[in-house]
Amino acid sequence: MRTLTTFCAQCPEAVTLTPIGLFPAAQDNDIFWLNKIQHSQYLVDFHAQETIETSVRCMNALYRLQTLQSQALVQLTDLAQAYHMMADTRDEQIKELSEELEDRDTRIGQLEGQVQEHDTHMGSHKISALLDLASLNYRQDTITHPAEKQPNQRRKE
Repeated sequence: MRTLTTFCAQCPEAVTLTPIGLFPAAQDNDIFWLNKIQHSQYLVDFHAQETIETSVRCMNALYRLQTLQSQALVQLTDLAQAYHMMADTRDEQIKELSEELEDRDTRIGQLEGQVQEHDTHMGSHKISALLDLASLNYRQDTITHPAEKQPNQRRKE
């Protein structure tokens, strides 16, 4: 199609000056086209070979155009099917990843709950361990330094 367009642009006389023209006019009421069609008997009588050759070239160009359009339509259909399949695959992947993300979020929530339980448990263990350590230190201080504790006891009495 591009080659045909290039030819028409480079050789306008071949398109317009041949007895019937290379292609039909774009509009039905084109004066030059109507003139050529209305005088078709003249073309048959005086330019029969050229008219037949031009008609054959037009039919050949039309057939080639239809063939190219058919090929383009097949390619376009294949592309559309491929894109559709790709979009379906992508949608499935997104759905799977969303489910995986939800599972991970659930697991993270469970782990956070466990961490809080452990922190609470560890906090109570730390407090009791600190209390145990403090009472142990107090006992050791009482055992190793009994004289220091006696003046305090006298004050209480």
